[in-house]
This record gives sequence, C-alpha cells and structure tokens, in this order.
Amino acid sequence: MNANRRTGTWTALATLLSLNLAAPNADAGAGGAASPGLAAPEDAELIAAYRADDSNQKAQTWDQYRSWVHTFYKGNLMSAGWSRFGESTLSPVKEPEARRAVADELAALGRIISLEWAKDAGVRKIDTADLRRWNDQIAPARKTEDGDGRRTLEALRAVRKIAESRRQG
Repeated sequence: MNANRRTGTWTALATLLSLNLAAPNADAGAGGAASPGLAAPEDAELIAAYRADDSNQKAQTWDQYRSWVHTFYKGNLMSAGWSRFGESTLSPVKEPEARRAVADELAALGRIISLEWAKDAGVRKIDTADLRRWNDQIAPARKTEDGDGRRTLEALRAVRKIAESRRQG
C-alpha cells in the first residue's frame, strides 16, 4: 500500500477523532488503561481476523494490521482513540444495567470497526468517511443523554447495524 495514502487517511481519522469524538470529560487514557471491553482485542482475535482475509494479507503485513488496530483504540498525539471515545460515551450513562448494555455495544462496535478499518485501504469496507457519518449519529445521543442510556444505546445499535452490513457487503 502507498504509505502516503495510509498517512493521509490516518491524518483524517486522527483529526476526526480528536475534534469530533473526544468528549470534554473523558478520563480514559489519562494515565490508566481502558475499561475492559474498550481496549484493543487480544492478538489471538486479531490473528484470526487477519488470516480470514486473503486479499488483505496480500496487501498488508500482520504487523501493519495489528499496529493499525492498536492505534485505532489507543489513539496517538493527534487522536483520542476508540477507548477514550468509549469512556466519554459511557460517562453520562448512570444506571448500572444501562452502563453494561452501552459498554457491551461500544465493545462490539469497536471490534467491528477496528478489525475492518485497520485493513489496507484497497481492501477494507469501512473507511474514515464511515466514521464521520457514524459520529454524526452517536454524538447527539451522547450530548443529550439523560442517564438512562436509551439514546446512546439506540444510536450505537443503529451504527452497529450499518457497520455490520458494510463489513459483510
């Protein structure tokens, strides 16, 4: 893959995440590990996902794939990353059962997105433009969340349905 193409794509994602997805009161990444379920998948899961796509294996090494998945979650100097986004999205949800449901949806959505987005740009079915659209669906729910998790859960489930269809299509 062309390194400039990936760098340009990453720059767009980093900008998107840092400007649009990071909430002001997010505390993950400020010296601690992400909450369980909001961290990058273990290598065994990543290896299985990498090996399941022959086209991507021809375009990208295992190390590149793994690195992009971890960057998606951890972020970098330009991006908060998915783990921090997840913490900020979960933060306004106060009811314990609702917090578990939202955390589960965030974990599932993060895996769907990261395992596909981390692939070479010529192969992947989820790209940065998708992330922008999905942020536009999730951000309003997070901002208007009243603590019961309903708005956030609905938005996450709607995005998950779209992400799953993109990944399969």
